[in-house]
Amino acid sequence: MQQYAVTVVFYINAKDIEEAEMTAAVAIQDYILNKNLNESWSIVDTTEVKF
Repeated sequence: MQQYAVTVVFYINAKDIEEAEMTAAVAIQDYILNKNLNESWSIVDTTEVKF
């Protein structure tokens, strides 16, 4: 089996970067646990965006 790195973008409304990262981390961890996956992951970058 081959291992892949996948980039995912979350647009999250939050009061600061720490809250945004925590929200994303919880969402990722919940998905992994709900799917019974044994995967590693990390947040590589968080950037403020303005629309």
